[in-house]
Amino acid sequence: MRDNRIAFLTACCLSAGAFIFHLLFLILHFTSGIGLIGKKDAFNRELFDMHFMAYWPGILLVLVAIASYFIFSGIVYYFFLFIRQLGEKKISTISLMLRCWLVAYFSVIVINCNLFPNSFFSTPVFISPPSPWYSINIFHATIIISCAVVLCACVIAIQKLIRHKILFSTLLLLLFGLMGHSLYASYKKPNSESVRMGYENKKPNVIVIYYCSFVAHYLQDYPNFKLFADHSVWFQNVLSPTARSAPGTFEFLSGLYPINSHFFENLNWRDSRIPYKASLPYLFQKAGYQTVFITNINAFRRLDSKLRWGFQSIFSPPTNVIGVLLAKMNDLPLTNLLFYLPFNKNLFSLNYNNADDSVHYTLSGYLAEVKNVLSHHLTRKPLFLVLNDESLHYPYAIEAMSNLSELDRYKILMERVDQQFSQYIIALKKQHLLDNAILILTADHGESPGPDAQSNLMAEAVDNSSDEDHDLLLKKLGSSVVYGHGGDVMMREQYRVPLVFHFYGNHQTIKMPQKNDALNSTLDIMPTLFQLLNMPALQRDGQSLLPEMKGQKETLHVLYANSGINVALPENSDKMKALARKIKSAYRVAPDGAFGLNLAFLAKLKRNMSLAIYWKNVCLVYFPENITQDKKISIPALFAIINEKKFALSLLTRPELNQFLAHPDAAKLKALDINTNEVRHLLSLVTNYHKKVLLSANGNPAVRMIK
Repeated sequence: MRDNRIAFLTACCLSAGAFIFHLLFLILHFTSGIGLIGKKDAFNRELFDMHFMAYWPGILLVLVAIASYFIFSGIVYYFFLFIRQLGEKKISTISLMLRCWLVAYFSVIVINCNLFPNSFFSTPVFISPPSPWYSINIFHATIIISCAVVLCACVIAIQKLIRHKILFSTLLLLLFGLMGHSLYASYKKPNSESVRMGYENKKPNVIVIYYCSFVAHYLQDYPNFKLFADHSVWFQNVLSPTARSAPGTFEFLSGLYPINSHFFENLNWRDSRIPYKASLPYLFQKAGYQTVFITNINAFRRLDSKLRWGFQSIFSPPTNVIGVLLAKMNDLPLTNLLFYLPFNKNLFSLNYNNADDSVHYTLSGYLAEVKNVLSHHLTRKPLFLVLNDESLHYPYAIEAMSNLSELDRYKILMERVDQQFSQYIIALKKQHLLDNAILILTADHGESPGPDAQSNLMAEAVDNSSDEDHDLLLKKLGSSVVYGHGGDVMMREQYRVPLVFHFYGNHQTIKMPQKNDALNSTLDIMPTLFQLLNMPALQRDGQSLLPEMKGQKETLHVLYANSGINVALPENSDKMKALARKIKSAYRVAPDGAFGLNLAFLAKLKRNMSLAIYWKNVCLVYFPENITQDKKISIPALFAIINEKKFALSLLTRPELNQFLAHPDAAKLKALDINTNEVRHLLSLVTNYHKKVLLSANGNPAVRMIK
């Protein structure tokens, strides 16, 4: 009996040591130098002032982790007893327990490496083995060993527990109770098919498959996207005013530029001037539609039960600061295996179908969630559905591809997203949601995933500028070309998005297929839908695309765009810590755990953001005068005139621009394919737009209060 107690304590100590080691490793890796705790600033005080329920998902995660390691210790202990029963008496108790524990935990590590290749504890040995055959056999052998360990432990555990009839009966009742509850919950689940049986919507369903970080010109390179676009109304030159997820989404839903909606940046929800009730979901709800939003990331915006944007049903990961902090840290090898349990949503609500969690998120898991919503949560009403898939968002990681460039990872991910797109269509058809519908494929913004032909040409054009102007641009951007999205308005691909309409049923008279390469905007989606559905016209910044769909003359668009927060990551660790603390100070945390931008910081951001105006193939960019944070040096304003087709670029300070307009350079104007009158016109437009941005920055808005 004494040996058994020693064995159990040894197993518990080893498991506790592994738990603490892995946890400390993750904390040091992901939060070192950020100063999350210990700095007496508003952000940290607000973290401690949150309601208990805001902490609960994080507390539950810790409790589940502790329980899983304790249960693991019990399994190893009963496996030890099984080995003892076989007659192994020569080895000391501690030595035998150590061997049993190492066999069991090594099995956990190997399974973790194969099932979760993005895990911080997945080693290259198992991710990139000498051959697939070798990898499969190691994995299968480990599964067999693990099953044998668990089976042996169960045999001994039952032998031990059956002697204690009350305890054994209680455990059996608990097990059958959990199984019964699961079956009952599944049986009682609402079923959309039975609810909607025989229902024929008179008004067309409006379904938007809405991606993030979609490189628009890649649409033609992937078979399912191309097949859909080739048989639809395909707008091939569409821009989003802001290359950020939250403002990009609100621009599409409201048809308003940020200067009119005051929605300039991610997590901008604290600004009370944002007109959420002027958006499509509210208006469709008033028109008798059921409004549904499904997403796999909610860290960039607040769209939840307290701030719905007009959506009646929202299916998304929680908007919670604890969720953002733990999305990367819930990566213990043992608890990772629990994600394969059917009730993992209840255990890990912060990580469930959260694409920000690159360790556990899978495309197939999100597809299952979409199918679940379509099968169990729809009513007998016409449907307005936004299916927001953020899988393409940086760091482009569904499985371990660390040895590939970011551009190559993005292309591989695009292949999988393309395959999943066809599954969305199949799921929608299965529920008869496309019998009478308008289906739209678009995105919140584009992307520059890495050096390619277009970005290399832009970098070359920048490097060929005068040394003075080139140095000035580097001070503005931090580099010749900024990859990703939202940091560089000179890179049109960060703002260009796909826009494809497909009409199902016999209620539309739009000719398909057709292609349109006129310059348009995501702001045009709302007015287009209102005209298609004969809903009352509203004053919006966008314009209806219906005339263009019907072959009427294209309207010459002038479009505006603005940059977002551009953060250049320093290599120096001290500077990285200072930057992390500065970023943290830009946010505020609400009592319910939702976090948003500090309005004072947001106002400062608006005053310094770069602006662009797009017209035909020409882009005029305005980098306003600003002051550096550290040296308090004034950086003069800078202008860039770009011809996107020719990759011709001219960088000009304000005196140089005035000189250029007073004494035009014919060769430069020809290269840019523009004349001085057009430059003056674009300059006046971007200057007026900048004044409106400053009005929003200086407006001193009230903070939105949400209880």
